[in-house]
Amino acid sequence: ALCTAIPLNLNLSRNKISSIEGKISQLTNLKFLDISDNSLMEIPSELMTLGKLQVLNVVGNPLVKKFEPLQ
Repeated sequence: ALCTAIPLNLNLSRNKISSIEGKISQLTNLKFLDISDNSLMEIPSELMTLGKLQVLNVVGNPLVKKFEPLQ
């Protein structure tokens, strides 16, 4: 049975988002994440744990801090 409650694609663009909580790492089946054109100054390193993520769009954010390796 196909579960439609688990997103594979998530578009959060143009939502004035200023931070992303670490809980996004629980979306383990996520393949496409669009967080473009928001107010993000940094991208949480937890996104690097999303093994199935193929596309990450961060264009249009005032990023000051990029990914840091997980320890």
